[in-house]
Amino acid sequence: MKILLNKKELLELEIIHLLLNQPTWTTMKEAAEKLSISESQFSTSYQNILQRPISQRLGLTLQRNKGIRINHKDIRLDSILFDYISNSLTFKILDNAFQKQLNIQQFCIENHISASLFYKHNAFLKDILKKNHLYINIRTMQIMGDEKYARAFFI
Repeated sequence: MKILLNKKELLELEIIHLLLNQPTWTTMKEAAEKLSISESQFSTSYQNILQRPISQRLGLTLQRNKGIRINHKDIRLDSILFDYISNSLTFKILDNAFQKQLNIQQFCIENHISASLFYKHNAFLKDILKKNHLYINIRTMQIMGDEKYARAFFI
């Protein structure tokens, strides 16, 4: 279900994966070079990781003249991926449509987002569902399409 994550979230996962596999301190410059991104992109993504609840479980440490390190190496990447997907707005829209819980306005209020942000993530989700011969009916907030494609998508 990594397809539900946007580019920023995927980059954050790559950074976490890199830091989990580093036995010693890693500077931002070294990490950025390994990921083929700029230092500012790395720094921005690192700050985003720190804003997430998962950062406390990772035990991220940043020390001047040393670099960055994850203290809790026993955390599995699967659990981190699960956290990212379950907190992804795209997944929340898909889950809401699957369970037929809320209309758009209620969904936006509950998730503290604007309608334009909802439609942006919905457009991303539409592209994913279209490849699987499915779509979301916005008026009813339901996933529409052939049942066999829906079952295949969710497996």
